[in-house]
Amino acid sequence: MGRLPVHTLESAPAASRPALESAKAKFGFIGNLQGHLANSPAAINSYTAMKAQLAEHAVLSSDVQESIALSVGGVNDCDYCQSAHTWAGIRAGLTEEQTVMLRKGSAPWDAKLQALVDLVTEAAENRGEVADETWDAAVDAGWSATELVEAGAHLAANLFTNYFNHYAQTELGRMKPAPGIHP
Repeated sequence: MGRLPVHTLESAPAASRPALESAKAKFGFIGNLQGHLANSPAAINSYTAMKAQLAEHAVLSSDVQESIALSVGGVNDCDYCQSAHTWAGIRAGLTEEQTVMLRKGSAPWDAKLQALVDLVTEAAENRGEVADETWDAAVDAGWSATELVEAGAHLAANLFTNYFNHYAQTELGRMKPAPGIHP
Protein backbone atom coordinates (compact mmCIF):
# COMPACT_ATOMS: atom_id res chain seq x y z
CA MET A 1 0.00 0.00 0.00
CA GLY A 2 2.98 2.30 -0.13
CA ARG A 3 4.55 4.17 2.73
CA LEU A 4 1.81 6.76 3.17
CA PRO A 5 -1.95 6.73 3.59
CA VAL A 6 -3.88 7.06 0.34
CA HIS A 7 -6.49 9.66 1.21
CA THR A 8 -10.02 9.78 -0.09
CA LEU A 9 -12.22 12.87 -0.20
CA GLU A 10 -13.56 11.90 3.20
CA SER A 11 -10.23 11.22 4.92
CA ALA A 12 -8.07 13.99 3.44
CA PRO A 13 -7.25 17.20 5.27
CA ALA A 14 -9.81 19.86 4.37
CA ALA A 15 -7.24 21.95 2.48
CA SER A 16 -6.39 18.96 0.24
CA ARG A 17 -9.97 18.15 -0.74
CA PRO A 18 -10.40 20.64 -3.62
CA ALA A 19 -7.35 19.15 -5.39
CA LEU A 20 -8.72 15.64 -4.87
CA GLU A 21 -12.12 16.72 -6.19
CA SER A 22 -10.39 18.12 -9.27
CA ALA A 23 -8.47 14.87 -9.81
CA LYS A 24 -11.66 12.84 -9.44
CA ALA A 25 -13.48 15.06 -11.94
CA LYS A 26 -10.62 14.80 -14.44
CA PHE A 27 -9.81 11.08 -14.15
CA GLY A 28 -13.02 9.59 -12.75
CA PHE A 29 -11.21 8.44 -9.61
CA ILE A 30 -8.53 9.61 -7.21
CA GLY A 31 -5.22 8.03 -8.10
CA ASN A 32 -2.81 6.82 -5.48
CA LEU A 33 -0.38 9.63 -6.35
CA GLN A 34 -2.96 12.28 -5.51
CA GLY A 35 -4.11 10.25 -2.49
CA HIS A 36 -0.55 10.20 -1.14
CA LEU A 37 0.06 13.89 -1.92
CA ALA A 38 -3.15 14.79 -0.07
CA ASN A 39 -1.35 14.04 3.20
CA SER A 40 0.17 17.50 2.76
CA PRO A 41 -2.06 20.30 1.50
CA ALA A 42 1.09 22.24 0.56
CA ALA A 43 2.36 19.37 -1.60
CA ILE A 44 -0.87 18.51 -3.42
CA ASN A 45 -1.87 22.14 -3.95
CA SER A 46 1.60 23.11 -5.24
CA TYR A 47 1.62 20.18 -7.66
CA THR A 48 -1.97 20.82 -8.77
CA ALA A 49 -1.27 24.53 -9.30
CA MET A 50 1.79 23.82 -11.44
CA LYS A 51 -0.10 21.28 -13.55
CA ALA A 52 -3.05 23.68 -13.92
CA GLN A 53 -0.82 26.53 -15.08
CA LEU A 54 0.99 24.26 -17.54
CA ALA A 55 -2.37 23.16 -18.93
CA GLU A 56 -3.88 26.65 -19.08
CA HIS A 57 -0.92 28.34 -20.76
CA ALA A 58 0.54 25.44 -22.74
CA VAL A 59 2.16 26.03 -26.09
CA LEU A 60 3.26 22.40 -26.34
CA SER A 61 0.60 20.04 -27.66
CA SER A 62 -0.71 17.32 -25.37
CA ASP A 63 1.11 14.58 -27.32
CA VAL A 64 4.42 16.44 -26.87
CA GLN A 65 3.70 16.94 -23.17
CA GLU A 66 3.03 13.21 -22.82
CA SER A 67 6.18 12.43 -24.82
CA ILE A 68 8.20 14.40 -22.27
CA ALA A 69 6.48 12.63 -19.38
CA LEU A 70 7.07 9.19 -20.90
CA SER A 71 10.73 9.92 -21.61
CA VAL A 72 11.39 11.24 -18.11
CA GLY A 73 9.41 8.40 -16.51
CA GLY A 74 11.47 5.93 -18.50
CA VAL A 75 14.75 7.45 -17.32
CA ASN A 76 13.57 7.26 -13.72
CA ASP A 77 11.92 3.85 -14.07
CA CYS A 78 8.72 5.13 -12.48
CA ASP A 79 6.08 2.45 -13.03
CA TYR A 80 3.26 4.71 -11.85
CA CYS A 81 4.12 7.62 -14.17
CA GLN A 82 4.96 5.38 -17.11
CA SER A 83 1.54 3.76 -16.75
CA ALA A 84 -0.38 7.00 -16.22
CA HIS A 85 1.32 8.72 -19.14
CA THR A 86 1.02 5.72 -21.45
CA TRP A 87 -2.75 5.92 -21.24
CA ALA A 88 -2.74 9.74 -21.32
CA GLY A 89 -0.41 9.60 -24.34
CA ILE A 90 -2.75 7.27 -26.18
CA ARG A 91 -5.64 9.67 -25.43
CA ALA A 92 -3.43 12.46 -26.83
CA GLY A 93 -2.94 10.59 -30.11
CA LEU A 94 0.19 8.49 -29.57
CA THR A 95 0.08 4.81 -30.38
CA GLU A 96 0.86 2.20 -27.74
CA GLU A 97 4.04 1.34 -29.67
CA GLN A 98 5.11 5.00 -29.65
CA THR A 99 4.57 5.22 -25.88
CA VAL A 100 6.86 2.22 -25.37
CA MET A 101 9.52 3.78 -27.62
CA LEU A 102 9.26 7.12 -25.82
CA ARG A 103 9.81 5.39 -22.47
CA LYS A 104 13.14 4.29 -24.00
CA GLY A 105 13.94 7.82 -25.22
CA SER A 106 13.14 7.15 -28.86
CA ALA A 107 10.82 8.98 -31.27
CA PRO A 108 12.01 7.80 -34.72
CA TRP A 109 8.75 8.85 -36.43
CA ASP A 110 9.45 12.59 -35.83
CA ALA A 111 12.95 14.14 -36.00
CA LYS A 112 11.83 17.36 -34.29
CA LEU A 113 10.25 15.45 -31.40
CA GLN A 114 13.34 13.24 -31.17
CA ALA A 115 15.50 16.33 -30.60
CA LEU A 116 13.26 17.40 -27.70
CA VAL A 117 13.13 13.87 -26.27
CA ASP A 118 16.94 13.75 -26.43
CA LEU A 119 17.08 17.06 -24.56
CA VAL A 120 14.73 16.14 -21.71
CA THR A 121 16.14 12.62 -21.44
CA GLU A 122 19.68 13.96 -21.10
CA ALA A 123 18.50 16.55 -18.57
CA ALA A 124 16.73 13.86 -16.53
CA GLU A 125 19.80 11.64 -16.60
CA ASN A 126 22.19 14.45 -15.61
CA ARG A 127 20.43 16.55 -12.95
CA GLY A 128 19.37 19.12 -15.54
CA GLU A 129 22.71 19.36 -17.32
CA VAL A 130 22.67 19.04 -21.11
CA ALA A 131 25.47 19.34 -23.61
CA ASP A 132 25.51 22.37 -25.89
CA GLU A 133 25.20 19.99 -28.85
CA THR A 134 21.97 18.53 -27.47
CA TRP A 135 20.54 21.98 -26.80
CA ASP A 136 21.58 23.26 -30.21
CA ALA A 137 20.03 20.21 -31.90
CA ALA A 138 16.68 21.04 -30.26
CA VAL A 139 16.92 24.67 -31.35
CA ASP A 140 17.98 23.64 -34.87
CA ALA A 141 15.03 21.24 -35.01
CA GLY A 142 12.72 24.23 -34.59
CA TRP A 143 11.88 24.35 -30.88
CA SER A 144 11.41 27.96 -29.72
CA ALA A 145 12.66 29.48 -26.49
CA THR A 146 9.08 29.45 -25.18
CA GLU A 147 8.69 25.76 -25.98
CA LEU A 148 12.07 24.88 -24.46
CA VAL A 149 11.22 26.70 -21.23
CA GLU A 150 7.86 24.95 -21.07
CA ALA A 151 9.57 21.60 -21.74
CA GLY A 152 11.82 22.36 -18.76
CA ALA A 153 8.77 22.98 -16.60
CA HIS A 154 7.25 19.66 -17.71
CA LEU A 155 10.59 18.00 -16.96
CA ALA A 156 10.48 19.42 -13.42
CA ALA A 157 6.85 18.42 -12.84
CA ASN A 158 7.57 14.89 -14.00
CA LEU A 159 10.76 14.61 -11.96
CA PHE A 160 8.71 15.60 -8.93
CA THR A 161 6.13 12.85 -9.49
CA ASN A 162 8.76 10.25 -10.45
CA TYR A 163 10.79 10.92 -7.33
CA PHE A 164 7.76 11.24 -5.11
CA ASN A 165 6.37 7.91 -6.31
CA HIS A 166 9.67 6.21 -5.51
CA TYR A 167 9.84 8.03 -2.15
CA ALA A 168 6.29 7.04 -1.17
CA GLN A 169 6.38 3.64 -2.94
CA THR A 170 3.16 4.53 -4.74
CA GLU A 171 1.35 1.50 -6.08
CA LEU A 172 -0.67 1.54 -9.31
CA GLY A 173 -3.95 0.92 -7.51
CA ARG A 174 -6.84 1.21 -9.97
CA MET A 175 -4.54 2.19 -12.84
CA LYS A 176 -3.89 -0.34 -15.57
CA PRO A 177 -0.14 -1.05 -15.92
CA ALA A 178 1.52 0.06 -19.12
CA PRO A 179 2.94 -2.60 -21.45
CA GLY A 180 6.08 -4.00 -19.85
CA ILE A 181 5.18 -2.74 -16.36
CA HIS A 182 4.61 -5.48 -13.83
CA PRO A 183 3.33 -4.09 -10.52
